[in-house]
Amino acid sequence: MTSHTTVQTRYVPRTALTGTKTISPSEQLLAVIDYGAPEPLQVPCPVASIAMTQLGAPPVCEVWSSSVPIKRGRSGGIDFASNGELLFGVYQREEPPDVLLDQFTHDIYARITQLTTQEGYPHLLRMWNYFGDVDGEQAGIGRYQRFCMGRYQAFAESKAELEKYLPAASVIGNASPTVTIYFVAARAPGTPVENPRQVSAFRYPPQYSPQSPSFSRAMLKTWA
Repeated sequence: MTSHTTVQTRYVPRTALTGTKTISPSEQLLAVIDYGAPEPLQVPCPVASIAMTQLGAPPVCEVWSSSVPIKRGRSGGIDFASNGELLFGVYQREEPPDVLLDQFTHDIYARITQLTTQEGYPHLLRMWNYFGDVDGEQAGIGRYQRFCMGRYQAFAESKAELEKYLPAASVIGNASPTVTIYFVAARAPGTPVENPRQVSAFRYPPQYSPQSPSFSRAMLKTWA
């Protein structure tokens, strides 16, 4: 661990990522989150392309960068970059029409937990999940419920005392056939934060879903 925070996030005009005004060629890019663009960005880092149109102009991208050298790679369909403190990963794939969403989600999350463990960043801090028809049904069960079932199964296979390690997370529906999941993982765990005036998501009663959602309300992480 270094003696200072090594990660910066900021929003920059999308045009800057195809030129040299804002992004230096030598900058250590961990990831870029790109919203609503018809063509993918060509940048040397993981890119999460979110099929949701931005309001207002000009379009901007969320840029994660590091002040220290990074390692980049691809494993199990996941593009990732790490810098010794954290790992940022992006998985994007069109949802197979002949596979139930819980099965597909379990496969993705199993790949994520395998990658983060192998790379030495086994503690997931924050996850963002995007998929289509989030309020629809599939084979008699809601698609969001199926997502929760698959996520829980993958987490339960990799962690004991699951509630102590659940990352903060969000699920957002869109009109894209592509499932996009991106995440931040660390070498050491964070501290999950719950709202004492609200039932924790992982304790929702069974009438809402065959398996309650597996996420924390927030995550506190103290860096060196």
